[in-house]
Amino acid sequence: MKTKIKEVHDYFKQKLIRGDYEIIEIKERTVLITIDGYKFSLWVANEDFSFETYSGDFNFMAITLDKEEVIKGWSVIKKHLDKHYQEVTLQNKKIQFEQLKKELSL
Repeated sequence: MKTKIKEVHDYFKQKLIRGDYEIIEIKERTVLITIDGYKFSLWVANEDFSFETYSGDFNFMAITLDKEEVIKGWSVIKKHLDKHYQEVTLQNKKIQFEQLKKELSL
């Protein structure tokens, strides 16, 4: 049984490191992903110092990574996070711009 559990753990770990998952939601400190229909919550708030699953409503297993695996996994998800944060920043700037236009027209 231990061998099978390790096999399943390593399977999900490799998918996580390679970026073979779908991002469901990006929040300020976490990212919700799905791998083969199984949901995982990733803690990404500390950037490349931590990239790990954490206890949450979705995890059926904790995926542990060594430092090298964290770096690899972080390099993949960072591209998604950067794009997301740029979009959020742009949207916030547009809102601020519209508010300033209203204030100036008064």
